[in-house]
Amino acid sequence: PPVIFGLDSVHGANYIKGAILTPHQINLAATFDVNAPFFVGVLASRDSRAAGVNWLFSPVLGIAMNPKWSRVYETFGEDPLVVSRMGSSLIKGIQFYSDEVENHGIPSRAAACGKHFLGYSMPLNGHDRSPSWIPKRHLYQYFLPSFRDAVKEGNVMTMMHSYSEYDGVPMASSRDALVNILRKELKFNGVLVTDYQEIENLVSWHHVARDNDEAVKLSLAETSIDMSMVPFDIIEYQERVERSVTKDGEISSSGDIPYPSHPKSVSIDRINESVRRILELKEKLGMFDEEISPDMNDLNMDLVGSESDQDMALQIAKSSIILAKNDAAALPIINSSSSNARTKIFVAGPTADSIRYQSGGWSLDWQGSQKDGFFWYGKSILRGLRDEAKKEDSFISLASSCGVDIMGEMCIDNLPDVAEGLSSISTAASMAQEADYIVICVGEESYSEKPGDIH
Repeated sequence: PPVIFGLDSVHGANYIKGAILTPHQINLAATFDVNAPFFVGVLASRDSRAAGVNWLFSPVLGIAMNPKWSRVYETFGEDPLVVSRMGSSLIKGIQFYSDEVENHGIPSRAAACGKHFLGYSMPLNGHDRSPSWIPKRHLYQYFLPSFRDAVKEGNVMTMMHSYSEYDGVPMASSRDALVNILRKELKFNGVLVTDYQEIENLVSWHHVARDNDEAVKLSLAETSIDMSMVPFDIIEYQERVERSVTKDGEISSSGDIPYPSHPKSVSIDRINESVRRILELKEKLGMFDEEISPDMNDLNMDLVGSESDQDMALQIAKSSIILAKNDAAALPIINSSSSNARTKIFVAGPTADSIRYQSGGWSLDWQGSQKDGFFWYGKSILRGLRDEAKKEDSFISLASSCGVDIMGEMCIDNLPDVAEGLSSISTAASMAQEADYIVICVGEESYSEKPGDIH
């Protein structure tokens, strides 16, 4: 059968060359416009499919309850209703297909993937992949609604379970979460995939299995997992599954330990159950009827990175801006001078002249782009203000200094008139005194997942 490829297209098709990055989910939530995620999903799906990828590991459906967690910006925030509505809208956009559209390209359809089931977004100590301590009442009242809506309203085709453990049981071996809740209560019949190497992590991270063979049997016997995300040892994993199977239709357990059950073998019926769900997914996506080849004329490829895509992403980004405070009516910036003198604006801060810091994690690279030069379009805040100052009818003049670098240390300005030996902070403070307005651009380094832990 054709191979299905999945990709973390989490704010636009962020790994596809030339594609437009759209705002992260936390920004989409800030628009309070349920249509915005739909259009973002349509765009991410189309651009991913242009590269032959028809499975998007999006959206994140967890609610952000611990601000120390490194994946808060990937969520729709802390409100279960907002997360549910926004999540379902994004799913519908990713999976959008209509007979009224003349040409969807090839592949013509894509599957969304609701993640990360369940309770992953509330790590007790704030560290990614650390255990979640969530009372069952809170689990059902706050953490489950977005996943329920993804199934009921969004008709999500796939789900991904989380790295974490809930109630002391790793998700990759949790019958309660992945059979009782997901399959029986939520009635989810789609494909369930693990997160990165999570079955092997039952040995190396969670320490509930003695070796990888036992981990495979444990996950198959206890859960409804259909596919393991194994980045390296694909053949070895396949062999472990084959070794785990018994032909008698029974799951054999050692029975000496209540949990984990440490099964000796797994029913072939259990394997067939997952095979059926995977084949049904491929059929829904039209993969048995469509063929991807280097010679095909895919209209989607010509649409990647279009001006209309840029305009849409820009409008959504503008809609997501939050004005937290406006003391003394500081905004909007106006021409306060009665003479011909221009209004002086001073810009400082480590993120003032950086597209990569504006974009964050999952931007061209897992941890975010390491260089501004990798972005083929876009402007930093400083460059945008410079362009404004150059306009013939502009009433502003501009000065800038970095002040500090992203780690709060001294930075190098390369300004021609800076006195020798003067620190970057002193330079910025001196220049700021001459300004009518001061724009300070702060932020943090780009990161995602575990490397973003606060230590």
